[in-house]
Amino acid sequence: MKKNVLIIASLAAGLLVTGCRTTSRTMKSATETSAHEQADATPEYARPLTVGASGVEDVSPKANAAISREMDALAAQVAALDGARVESFTDANGLKALRVALGADASFDPATGSLRPEAQSLLTGLAGVLKAHPGVCLMVYGHTDNVGTPEDNRRTSGNQATAVVRSLTAQGVTGKRITASGGRAFADPVASNDTPEGRAQNRRVDIYLYAGTEMVAAAAR
Repeated sequence: MKKNVLIIASLAAGLLVTGCRTTSRTMKSATETSAHEQADATPEYARPLTVGASGVEDVSPKANAAISREMDALAAQVAALDGARVESFTDANGLKALRVALGADASFDPATGSLRPEAQSLLTGLAGVLKAHPGVCLMVYGHTDNVGTPEDNRRTSGNQATAVVRSLTAQGVTGKRITASGGRAFADPVASNDTPEGRAQNRRVDIYLYAGTEMVAAAAR
């Protein structure tokens, strides 16, 4: 079933990146803990995230419009995939970006944690679309509800994000385009965790799509 493209004004969501390369603040795996994390009461995975390429300043109206048109086209192509949920937002550079959400309950087998065939099919379609838009960078984050410990939830959400990344790269989306991935546990709820329906919405993997520096440079020409 086709899903409508929803528009939201802005999103506080990863970390700053250069083009489609990861900076030194790459999201750590579910089992890693840094000395900096130990010294800070807020674990790194729960700190605010920002989607957008670094080194991008004063994007001209012409370039902004060109990027917006490409993102609109990308959104329409993704929304046409069966089961896709797409939202547009404004990234840290004031440019249009997209969030593709995969519901965890429908996407992962609860017994094995592996991707269900329906999710694999959606990711196959998404990989095909992304290969037609090589200037678009990706960030992939898993999320849970608030049932259970933060560490268990970070591990689960991190494993789910990893499964999505592996699926996309296996189908030709180059790893250098995926600038960050990891588990966010229940740091970023999109609904109330006070109801079963809300908790189900919070169990998800978000794929953020945004313009990398090469795409911005090309749009400015």
